[in-house]
Amino acid sequence: MARRTRTFLITAVAAAAALIPAAGAFAGTLDQQQTLSNFGGLQVDSSNSKAQTFTAGLTGQLDQVDLALSGMSVTTPLTVQIRDGSATTPGDTVLASASVPTSAVTSSESFVPIAFASPASVTAGTQYSIVALNQSPAISGWFWYSGKPVTNPPSAYEGGRLYTSPTGTAPWSEGNPFADFEFKTYVAPPPPPPPGTGGGSGGGTSATGERAAALKKCKKKSSKQARKKCKKKAKRLPA
Repeated sequence: MARRTRTFLITAVAAAAALIPAAGAFAGTLDQQQTLSNFGGLQVDSSNSKAQTFTAGLTGQLDQVDLALSGMSVTTPLTVQIRDGSATTPGDTVLASASVPTSAVTSSESFVPIAFASPASVTAGTQYSIVALNQSPAISGWFWYSGKPVTNPPSAYEGGRLYTSPTGTAPWSEGNPFADFEFKTYVAPPPPPPPGTGGGSGGGTSATGERAAALKKCKKKSSKQARKKCKKKAKRLPA
């Protein structure tokens, strides 16, 4: 009995563990990143919003970003958004948004995974922006870390720029042209088209009705042997 109880408990624990997703279990493929860290943390508070533009390398659903963050006496969550963007500024259109709880950070820099319940659709070669917003007063706040090459140029990340804004909206001011925030983006491939709709020219397997029409004609054959022969041919036709 003891052995049976122990086996049951092990099975129950394993089943429960299977229900708990591992960190990053739902993240797509790592796409863009900038991990150089030597330019310090820039504060994000009620009068300092920060942004990093980037160029998507994959087409699909951007479902997670990792940001190098820390916090100092933070009392309100950090809002992280994916917005449109350009070569000169972050955009205003919010494509995805997530809230980072204060418990996610410590006083030391670390990459924090931030998943989006509703991912942003991105297209390879198009620029977007990661925007960090917070309502903490300036005496406390979140810090987003950055890096720059020892020798200039190029910049730490050539596909975008580092920006700051007092309001989180335009106008944005570009920071050090050689520095970029630390970040990672993850993109899941777009879902496949529904069955029968095809995926482009020449694609798809939509029903033609040819087989059904031929089988209907077979019923009109006068003899059993003729009907059997007709059905055999009809079943070779496309559905």
